[in-house]
Amino acid sequence: ALHGKEAAPQHKTSMVLVHVKYGEASMAPAVFNPDCDSATLLDYVRRRAVKDTEAYARQADARVSAFVGEVANDLARARASFDRINRGLEGEVDAEDEAAVAERAEATAAAEAAAAKVARLEELEKVRTAQKDALINGVGLFKGLDAVDLQEEGGAALNLRGDPKRNAKDVLGHRKTYVVVRVGEPPRPPREPTDEEAGEEGEEAAEPEAGPDPDALVPLTFELPPDPVEPVEEPAAEPAAEEGAE
Repeated sequence: ALHGKEAAPQHKTSMVLVHVKYGEASMAPAVFNPDCDSATLLDYVRRRAVKDTEAYARQADARVSAFVGEVANDLARARASFDRINRGLEGEVDAEDEAAVAERAEATAAAEAAAAKVARLEELEKVRTAQKDALINGVGLFKGLDAVDLQEEGGAALNLRGDPKRNAKDVLGHRKTYVVVRVGEPPRPPREPTDEEAGEEGEEAAEPEAGPDPDALVPLTFELPPDPVEPVEEPAAEPAAEEGAE
């Protein structure tokens, strides 16, 4: 009490925080304080999403590109080895020549192992290529990014941009997670028309493809295929000790 009067109670205003997802699935959601008008929040979210995703993409591209080059080199060597072993299997073997038969059996086993290695590396090449393509397509979602909005994780759009002066904390729930969406589809890369689309000689060309939908809401999230699990080679079995051995 001051001078016989009680001090007026002070009401603490609790801070509202929200989690916002964008970019690649492994990126942690960003945390924002939405105590501002919706237009300000969306602009800040847009700039942060672009910056963070570009930083992720630079590191991921270097990593995936290194893997792509590595598997290409391994695959070239494995194919060369397989071809070399196969050339050694040409010609007939005298069935009565035990040494030649044993040598052919050993070479056949080596060829089967080499073929299995080539097949494994070809599958790995597909995974690395898919990772590279997913990264390119994911980053493409951010190309020319202008307007964004938020939606709930279940997909319900919030349309914050519809009332840009409204305080965003009145719409967003404390510690809830939202997803950034792009307003309008990203520009589509040009492509060569197929023979069918171009039309045969003397026929009218096909109708041009419709452009990007300016009102579409496109989630600014993507996911790279996971790294393959490398097979674990079992250690060779130790030879059994002879009885009576010291």
